[in-house]
Amino acid sequence: MSSLPDARPDRTENHTLTRRAFTAAGALAGVGAFVAGSPAFAAVRRGTADALVPAFPGALGCGMYTTGGRGGDVYEVTNLNDSGPGSLREGVRGSNRTVVFRVSGTIYLNSRLDMTGSNLTVAGQTAPGDGICIAGYPTRIAGQNVVVRYLRCRMGDIAGITEDAMWFRRTADVVLDHCSLTWSTDEALSPYENTRVSVQWCIVGESLTMSVNPEGRHGYGGIWGGENVSFHHNLIIHNSSRNPRFAPVNATGPDYALTVDHQNNVIYNWGFNSAYGGEDSAGINMIGNYYRPGPDTLAEVRDRIVEPTVSTLGGPGTWYVADNHMDGSPEVTADNTLGIDGDVPITLRTSPVPFPQPLPAEAATVAFDRVLNEAGAILPRRDSVDARLVEDVRRRTGRLINSQTEVGGWPSLASVPAPADSDHDGIPDAWEVANGLNPNDPADRNTVGADGYTNLERYLNSIGGPASANPSVTLLQPGTNALVAAARATGRVVLNASATGHGAAIDRVEFYAGDELIGTATHAPYRVEWAGVADGSYFVTARAVDTDGNATSTTSTPVHVNRITRTAPWVGADVGSVPVRGATSVSGDAVTVKGSGAIGATADSFRFAFQRRDGDCEIVARIDAISKVYPEVAAAVMVRADLAPSAPFAMMELTYLGSGKVSRFSVRSARGAEAVVTQYPAVPEEVPIDTPYWVRLTRRGGTVTGAVSPDGVTWHEVGAADVALPPSAFLGLAVDGHQENTANARYTTATFGAVTLS
Repeated sequence: MSSLPDARPDRTENHTLTRRAFTAAGALAGVGAFVAGSPAFAAVRRGTADALVPAFPGALGCGMYTTGGRGGDVYEVTNLNDSGPGSLREGVRGSNRTVVFRVSGTIYLNSRLDMTGSNLTVAGQTAPGDGICIAGYPTRIAGQNVVVRYLRCRMGDIAGITEDAMWFRRTADVVLDHCSLTWSTDEALSPYENTRVSVQWCIVGESLTMSVNPEGRHGYGGIWGGENVSFHHNLIIHNSSRNPRFAPVNATGPDYALTVDHQNNVIYNWGFNSAYGGEDSAGINMIGNYYRPGPDTLAEVRDRIVEPTVSTLGGPGTWYVADNHMDGSPEVTADNTLGIDGDVPITLRTSPVPFPQPLPAEAATVAFDRVLNEAGAILPRRDSVDARLVEDVRRRTGRLINSQTEVGGWPSLASVPAPADSDHDGIPDAWEVANGLNPNDPADRNTVGADGYTNLERYLNSIGGPASANPSVTLLQPGTNALVAAARATGRVVLNASATGHGAAIDRVEFYAGDELIGTATHAPYRVEWAGVADGSYFVTARAVDTDGNATSTTSTPVHVNRITRTAPWVGADVGSVPVRGATSVSGDAVTVKGSGAIGATADSFRFAFQRRDGDCEIVARIDAISKVYPEVAAAVMVRADLAPSAPFAMMELTYLGSGKVSRFSVRSARGAEAVVTQYPAVPEEVPIDTPYWVRLTRRGGTVTGAVSPDGVTWHEVGAADVALPPSAFLGLAVDGHQENTANARYTTATFGAVTLS
């Protein structure tokens, strides 16, 4: 996790590092404070002979000669407990070992998992069944000379903490291979201020956007950096920003330059920024990466490869940017300099930055297919989450999510009996017999062959995946942002899917609302009816499972159940062209308004529940709740000249911003004019605002005044302005979805109470 400064489109950073900025004492206590040349650092490597043998066949880049647990002991993970004998936590505390698994499933942590062992290999591919997932808390690599393969770290929001799914900092000699790192509340993966690192064939993404992070909108990909570090063939997907952020050199950190080899990665559906940073870099290669903007990518950054940064953390860096493919922009693909944004005077090299272990050249279009087929924890099998993410790239679907529940949550990972291993050396008896080893002699695991690998490594490298591929599945009904009218207290939603197996028949299709199973269909047509659905917004998915146990989930589909009620004296209407039709309902003194679109600039689109009032008037309302779907969604009282999109108006709203909520007084003084906004407080930390909270608009002559109150008694005036309103105006309640220039829409629900008009 980190609070390195964020970068919005076309904005220069001007911040300082505030979190994870280790002091010397903190580094000694927290991460071992190893630096190149120290005795502890030197003790990690096992010998010069190992330098010629990659960590495993296919290990490439600057960390490729990491030896991990080669020649050490074997530790067996036998349960899914957070800690104790047989747990993963116990295994990664020790050094000089290879960790193998005798069980599959999800490990729900009670605290951060620190891999403090050095000379360590974690072999997730050995899990019998569906593999291993780590949930609830982050995973941190704190040791040195570490190989981690085929693990899923899907943190989620259940602990209510702000953290990365995985991170490691100020260490050396690490290979992270075929891991799936998702559902973080900060960054998905942040390895920086390290040296001799390779991160390859990983899925990094789907961080949680509007979650528990105190900075508000987050959901970032990662902070990547260090000296002689390689990032290749990774899928970076569904992150708002930091795809990645290249970390500057920290003056209080190790004496490392910033040299990064970033090649053949696939980046999909970044939000408001792709890659940025790189202050004071000695050399960053961005070569042969494939960029595909998605439905949440802002139009103004759809063609952005990178935005080099200058900030208080450092000056202009050195870059080599070439052979990257920008999907949808042949111009940027042909000339990558068109995809370098900002006015920073960087040094742009004409040849690649040299590295001790250079990556082989590969065309971005070739890497695209390889990454989609091979990235993530594909052994022992690719789970339904990764299968969905890959299909999102292929189909150009998906969305930035706020919680893992929106996409079905953690799937159940089946475990099967582990193969017999009489001597507990990590190698099954059958493999030992087939390869001339003694299944009762644990020492033969460390016999080194002519290829430089031990017998244990040779077995680990031989493990293959299932014969059949993940199935295909499509949710046919309901459609995206479908509206279901509920004439009574609840409604009914019909879900319908198609599914096709690839090498195995479809066994069943499961249907989910959030992470709750609502029905299962075992034969086509795959259809369930979900009855008794309360008013609200839901995310539904279908999960196809074949007879071999392979599974794929659909991208999540938002559906909205709107209760139909009498609304008089309120009239509900959508103003302007909204992406999703709004709704208004009344229950007692509570008025619920649901809307999309955006209020502001020179024209509006939103949901309005209104009454007509002549002359001087006032509206007071208590805002009881606003759904936290996106930053800066508006729940407001409004006075408006008419229902035309460009009409003059004044509005007093509450909205989400940063760590909390703020109020805003907005005015369009004349038809078609630019709306002007006054905010109170300037930042949420100055004055706590939370629902329930009161808002008020008062019209006196040609002037409208906006105010807010925590109790409806003591008021703070936020602003006043002259507005060109006719004698008879529209007075009411307004809700939008803060629609930005993206394909995906948000649907906001706000509940107002104690509303009075006078």
